[in-house]
Amino acid sequence: MKNYIYLLIFSLFLIESTSLNAQAYCTQPSSYRYTSNANGAWGSVWAINSSATNYTYLITHRVTYSSDLKPNSGSVIVIKNGGELVLNQMQTDNPSVTIILDGGKLTITQNLQLKNSGDRICATNGSCITIGEDFQSLSGSQMYFANSGLKVGENLQTNSTVTGTNYKIWVRENFQNTSGWGSSGVSAWYAGGSNPSGSSWPSESSSSMDPCICTPPPTPTISGNSSFCSGGNVVLTSSASSGNQWYVGGSLISGATGSTYTATTAGNYTVTVTTNGCSSTSAVKAVAMTVCCQSGTTAPVINSATNFTVVNSAYNIPCGSTTANLSGLTASNKPSPSTVTLTWHTATPATTANKITNITALTGTTKYYAAFFDSVNNCYSSTKEIVVYAPICATDDNYITTPITHGVGGTLPNIFANDTYNGSVVSLPLSTVGFKEVLWVNMYAQVSTTNGTLYITPITPPGIYTYTYSITDKDTDGIEDSNISYATVTFRVVPDSDGDGINDELDVDDDNDGILDTAECSNTITDMANAFSSGRLLNIAPSDFGLVVNAKNQDVTRDLSSKFGYPANSGAVIISLKNASVHPSADAWWTKNGQQPSVWNVTGTMSAFFLMSQNTEYYGNDSKTIHIYDAQPVIPITLPGMVNQTAVPGQWSIIDTSTQKTLTDLNSNTSNNEYGNWRFANMNFGSKIFGFSTTTAFADPTYAVSIYLECDTDNDGVPNRLDLDSDADGCADAFEGGADISISQLVTAGGSVYGGSTTVDKNLCASSSCVSPSGTNIGLPQFSTLPSGYSNTTGQTVGDSQNAAIKGCYCTQPPSAGTSQATKVGISVQQKQAAWPENIPNGHIALESKEKGFVITRVPHVSFVPQATDSIANPFAGMLVYDIQDACVKLYNGINWNCIKRSCNDTSN
Repeated sequence: MKNYIYLLIFSLFLIESTSLNAQAYCTQPSSYRYTSNANGAWGSVWAINSSATNYTYLITHRVTYSSDLKPNSGSVIVIKNGGELVLNQMQTDNPSVTIILDGGKLTITQNLQLKNSGDRICATNGSCITIGEDFQSLSGSQMYFANSGLKVGENLQTNSTVTGTNYKIWVRENFQNTSGWGSSGVSAWYAGGSNPSGSSWPSESSSSMDPCICTPPPTPTISGNSSFCSGGNVVLTSSASSGNQWYVGGSLISGATGSTYTATTAGNYTVTVTTNGCSSTSAVKAVAMTVCCQSGTTAPVINSATNFTVVNSAYNIPCGSTTANLSGLTASNKPSPSTVTLTWHTATPATTANKITNITALTGTTKYYAAFFDSVNNCYSSTKEIVVYAPICATDDNYITTPITHGVGGTLPNIFANDTYNGSVVSLPLSTVGFKEVLWVNMYAQVSTTNGTLYITPITPPGIYTYTYSITDKDTDGIEDSNISYATVTFRVVPDSDGDGINDELDVDDDNDGILDTAECSNTITDMANAFSSGRLLNIAPSDFGLVVNAKNQDVTRDLSSKFGYPANSGAVIISLKNASVHPSADAWWTKNGQQPSVWNVTGTMSAFFLMSQNTEYYGNDSKTIHIYDAQPVIPITLPGMVNQTAVPGQWSIIDTSTQKTLTDLNSNTSNNEYGNWRFANMNFGSKIFGFSTTTAFADPTYAVSIYLECDTDNDGVPNRLDLDSDADGCADAFEGGADISISQLVTAGGSVYGGSTTVDKNLCASSSCVSPSGTNIGLPQFSTLPSGYSNTTGQTVGDSQNAAIKGCYCTQPPSAGTSQATKVGISVQQKQAAWPENIPNGHIALESKEKGFVITRVPHVSFVPQATDSIANPFAGMLVYDIQDACVKLYNGINWNCIKRSCNDTSN
């Protein structure tokens, strides 16, 4: 939680006129509108851009503002004591802006412009100004540098009056000095292009010169009692071990340069630490002589605070630190006299001997003890024990870009490699920390505590999985789970539909029919353009999910199969949304600055090809992002009239990674908008995860998603690339393709592929042993002797596999010529008709019934080659049975049991 401190202003700081000397405007105000008290805190500093005037601001920590800063009139910005202000760009559109750096940093990633004659900059005490691009100032503005530095990433052009002492300048390109820049105070400089002329300038330094001549030391703190009894003393201790100079009431104490000082008089004490010419001064330490003493006998009751938990009296050192700072802890029951303070000790009971003099850098895991101390009577209260735990930091792991193949499984890298304990990477095998699988359902992933690897079992169904785990401090003195950190492990399992060990994202032939997936269904950007022209590219609207206008941050899932002509809820197309919002007045998707990115997860039996589009309107410094959460390749649109915007220096910038596609308008004018196309197509087969976000703070920006489905010739909900009979004519695609494949070369398919609307289950390969294991033809069935029309690199063409009018696997030749013979014997349950059964040609016995079926002997199973364990142990040639297991009528020819199937009269098929 960020804490913001607002100080009541009792007086306004007035900027002195330009007629005063340059150092006059370095005078700092006595009160501030705002004090930054946490890393990254910004709070009411937004007011710098407001219409209010004559406000003063103090920045003492790192403060980041991602947009441009245009301070209001009369603003005074003070950056000191190691504080840093990080901006995108700054320009003084409003008059009389003063920037004071006292041991602070001003970092601007783009440009800095001083536009007014009353604008001023003062940089002292090891301060540094870093500008990523150009620095320009107008005549009448003033700058003063002392023991400081200026670094400009491109050009420096100044008309300011510049004075100072012992400062450095570094300019990557041109140094144009047109007015008032004196050389007497410059200790070193460098310019990569044109540079100021004149013999008075010192010799030019090398390009590697560091313009920041020194860094102020950390601001010291003073520890010690704040009061003492009359006739006694108090030992004050500086947090710095060297470079100290003690003061009382602002006056130097001669000879007081040690890390401690024994105060025998009351007063306001400070200590200044100097390192390499730079100094930092502590806050005032007020010491008083008081009457003696009331520390009480009750142990301190420590208040809840950042990093401290009252329930188990635990202080957890935060990630990024290796020590604890207990100076922020307070006690709710501290006695009222100011002579009583909260002190910390290494043992109990509390004594002066075991008192900790510096509580800002304590190590863990260690027990410490708090007590009240009355400095007048030198007495302590009872103690309160707390445990300072060493920092334990678990960090999320995302392995989505390295998918695991279903049916094969695999091992992912050490999940503890980015986790730390007490500042060091967690050691393996686990010894210093404990490990718990917090949310680990189902148990598809197994973590090795020996080497930290994550094993994904072969049976893991396709999908994206996120498991939560924790690492805990194993210290035996601590309460279990007092020091614990949580993280997630995310991984993706993709299907291997044909069971050949190559997942569908890599496999060029997902059903092993020898026809490339892209041949069975082309997936080019031209195909999307054709789908748009033919009306097959359908817009996915909020109303498709039952969402109404102005609905915000919705999580919803819908089966949209019926939108594409499939039965409702048949699973052809399923879309799940997170953080989805609807335009305030239209049936359109909406996003805005401050909103979490939307997440679209598209699954189903049919692959959907997507067009993802951001709104074309861009305001000043507006960024719009399309997130590719699964890191699959997408295609920028290059169709006429829709070509994506390219990067243009000063106008448009682009971030293009595997997971983020961002277009940013570099124009800072927010009063109107510009137009830029930002569209990408996802033409990959399989499931997809993507989303949208924007930094637009104006109007109501939208985005759009349009899709069409992959090819499904027989419209049975099984795409051609997974359908072993794409045209539902009962003939295998592998046989009907363009190559001369014989039926004898077909095998029973592996994996989960099948004939869709038919019972065809044949293809060319059923395991990893007969496909290409790598290369551009990975997953394609291979032949040692190539059939005519087949290539081990490109497979076979579609042939007749998508033409239902041609049944390439059936016999269509005419019967053999000859004289038919009349059937002599007939059995009928009907009224006998004349000339029956003689009118049935070429039969031995004719059976006739309209209501009765002819049932031959049914047996559990007989093997192709007879086995002793078969249902018929000793068959005779001519036996006819129905095999229940193989679901066919079989005839024993004296050697083998064969299913009776339709075939031609020759042996070629």
